[in-house]
Amino acid sequence: MALELKGDRYDIGDKFGYMKAIVELGLQRDELRPQLLAYLDILLQKELGKEKLRRRVV
Repeated sequence: MALELKGDRYDIGDKFGYMKAIVELGLQRDELRPQLLAYLDILLQKELGKEKLRRRVV
């Protein structure tokens, strides 16, 4: 007998799969979502700033 499950599957045995699971599950939590989105926005802006600097140097 088999049971078909609905939803996402996360490969937490893989480092990147683990990170994706943590972020996606955090975004699903109402009490964590605003803080997590703000933090991810800060990280993304920093990374985009680094990319701009790299392009200027090259």
